[in-house]
Amino acid sequence: EGAERVMVDAKGPGAIVRVWCAGVNISNGVVRIYLDGAAKPTFAAEAFDLCGGTALCGAPFSFVCAVNPEAPHQCGRNLMLPIPYAKSCKVTFEPKLKDSRFWYNVETRTYAEGTAVETLTPAILAANRAKMERAGQGLMRQAMTGPWEDPYDSFIPSGESVEIAAYPRKSAAVIRGLSLRLDDAKPGTLPVTSALERVSVAIACDGEETVSMPLGAFFGTGPWERSPFRTRVAGVEKSGTMENLMPMPYRKSFVFKLVNCSDKPVWAAGISFCNDDYEWSEGRSMYLTANYVRRRGIPTVRDGQDYDLELDAVKGKGVLVGTMVFVDNPSTYKACPWWGEGDEKIWVDGEAFPSVFGTGSEDYFNYAWSRPEPFSWPFCAQPSGAGNLSVGKSANFRWRALDAVPFARSLRFDMEMWHWDKKCRVDYDSVSWRYVLPLGLGAHAQMRIDTKR
Repeated sequence: EGAERVMVDAKGPGAIVRVWCAGVNISNGVVRIYLDGAAKPTFAAEAFDLCGGTALCGAPFSFVCAVNPEAPHQCGRNLMLPIPYAKSCKVTFEPKLKDSRFWYNVETRTYAEGTAVETLTPAILAANRAKMERAGQGLMRQAMTGPWEDPYDSFIPSGESVEIAAYPRKSAAVIRGLSLRLDDAKPGTLPVTSALERVSVAIACDGEETVSMPLGAFFGTGPWERSPFRTRVAGVEKSGTMENLMPMPYRKSFVFKLVNCSDKPVWAAGISFCNDDYEWSEGRSMYLTANYVRRRGIPTVRDGQDYDLELDAVKGKGVLVGTMVFVDNPSTYKACPWWGEGDEKIWVDGEAFPSVFGTGSEDYFNYAWSRPEPFSWPFCAQPSGAGNLSVGKSANFRWRALDAVPFARSLRFDMEMWHWDKKCRVDYDSVSWRYVLPLGLGAHAQMRIDTKR
């Protein structure tokens, strides 16, 4: 109480790209942001007004996830407004009440020495309000406009597949959207909830497989349930139409493949691409690639301890842009059946200690208190949280924009398995999305089953 505590002390040039917080008895606590060594804070506001309020900006740059109606403070509060600085940045928190408890993540990006960065000031912020409002409206609209190709319907018998190639173009192109709807109304067809896991997606760019995973994972809803949600890069409409809007550049060819691994036929309707012009730059343009891991019945402890799950391990040059986690939680543990206390750890280019070390799985996905309420924002979503505090299935999704993690040689990404119930087993699938330079290694798309028990 009454003492200013340092949250961040970083040298520039750089930028704050994400602030997340949650707390108890911190409603009057003040966050101060000192830029470029200034003796007085450049910005100062109550924590809950800075993150999730309107102190610097409103939604969708400042937003709240998964609010508990009976305890409104039990939620994740976020600020995604970039705060650039030329020389340095210090962020502090001063609690005003006794027994204050404050959890936070602050992510910063550091640029190469000599990079010209204009430090954010209140005057610059005020002068750009109109631009911010237009940008926010565009993010919230999340409608894909562009040259969609004619929709394609496909009846896929058991054990068979269908390949759909983008129309040839004279130069490089980019798929800005993929859309389809599953229909199980026809007699004998596979139910949609089963097709999400039993039908797989494979994508090949220029002859190299870049994506391979179950259909539900590809569209962000998960392998068990089709729950409506909408982010900037993926979503499921109430009509059942599923969209993946992650840009997928390619030089010459793009092939989308659906494989029916079930014992019943599948009807996929309205398959379509948004195929647009793109200027390919050798040494800079990257393929969208993914690492999908399927885990069934894994223990919540190994050798009597919590442990880390590997979400990604990739070599080469690229940038981490997204994470999905799908959990089927069978726990009936009365004290707390919550599965997501585990922290994320991200190592870049072989560093000895991870540059990103989080405070909990739900904190990574921008909510808090293991809340089960669904939510959707441009860069994060919880389509379903039914398995957070009870038996059920949960789906979490985070897409990184300015908080993307670049790497020059390698990246490793672990998420700790920390479940309150130490005597149960869970199904835990994950997807790590990244852009990677094309190397011709044929190993960009990773789809594997974790067989450890």
